[in-house]
Amino acid sequence: MSNAVHSTTDKVKVEAQNIVKRSLSLTQDAVQSFGWLYPVMGVPYFWRHEELRKPLMKMILPSLGISAGVLALMFFFTYLPQAAVLSVFQLGPLGFVTAVGVVLGESGFIINLILRSFFFNQTLTETFDNVLLINKLDSLVANGRELNQQGSSSKSGGIKTLGKMLSKPLDKFKPEAIAQYLITIPLNAIPLIGTPVFFAINGIKRGPGLMGRYHQLKKFTPEQKKAFIHEHRGAYTALGTTTMLLELIPIVGPVIFSFSNEVGAALLAVDLEKKQGKVAEGEREIKGGKKKEL
Repeated sequence: MSNAVHSTTDKVKVEAQNIVKRSLSLTQDAVQSFGWLYPVMGVPYFWRHEELRKPLMKMILPSLGISAGVLALMFFFTYLPQAAVLSVFQLGPLGFVTAVGVVLGESGFIINLILRSFFFNQTLTETFDNVLLINKLDSLVANGRELNQQGSSSKSGGIKTLGKMLSKPLDKFKPEAIAQYLITIPLNAIPLIGTPVFFAINGIKRGPGLMGRYHQLKKFTPEQKKAFIHEHRGAYTALGTTTMLLELIPIVGPVIFSFSNEVGAALLAVDLEKKQGKVAEGEREIKGGKKKEL
C-alpha cells in the first residue's frame, strides 16, 4: 500500500513539473513572439483609418449604454456577496479587492456576449477584412467575400471595397470557450497567481478565435488549421491574453477595444501572410537555382 501511495505521489509530482515546464515554455514563446504588441498597435491604426471607425461610430452610444448598464447591475447585485465569500476563503480584506477583478471579468463576458451576438459580429468581420484590403491582400479577402471596384475599372486603378460575404461569419463564442471561461473565473480568487493563470488559460483559446477569419480565408483544412495554430501558439496566446486585458477596462473596454483588438488580429494576419509569401518566394528561388539558402 505504501509503495502504491509513493508511486502515485511521484507520478503527480512528475506531471505537475511537466505542466509547469510547458507553461513556462509557452509563456516564453508568447513574450518573444511579440504577439502581445499587435492589440496595442491596433489602437492607433484603428483611429487613423476612417473606414474602420465608421461602423463603431454608428453604434457607439447604445453599445456604451449596454456596457455601463451591465457593469452597474453586476456590481450592485453580485459584488458584495462575492466579496464576502472571497474574504472568508482569503481570511481578510483582500477578498474585497479580488472581488473587483472577478466582477469585471464576469461583466466583460456578459457584455461581450451581448454585443458580439447582436451588434458586432458581422461588423467585426468587416473590420478584419478591411485591414487586409488596406494592406493590399485583395486576393486573400476575395476567398471570403465579393469585392467592389470604385473609381477606375483598370487593374491598377480604383479602390476596392467590401462586398457580399461568400462564407458564413464565424461564431465568436464557441460553447467550449464559454464553458472554459466560466469554469476558470474562480481562479481569480487565488491570491497573486490566480488572475495571471486565468488570463493565460483563456488567452490560449482566445487567440485562435480572433484569428479564425484568417484561417477561414486561407481555407485551411481542420488538420492544417490545427498545425498552424500549434506553430504560432506563442503569438496567438500573447494576442489573446492582451486583448482580454484591454477589454477588461470598465465600460469602454468591451466596446472600443473589441474593434481595435480585431484590427490587431488582422495586423498579425498581415504579417503572417507576408512572412509566408517571403518563404514561398525564397523556396521558388532555391528551386530555380537563384539562391542556395533562405
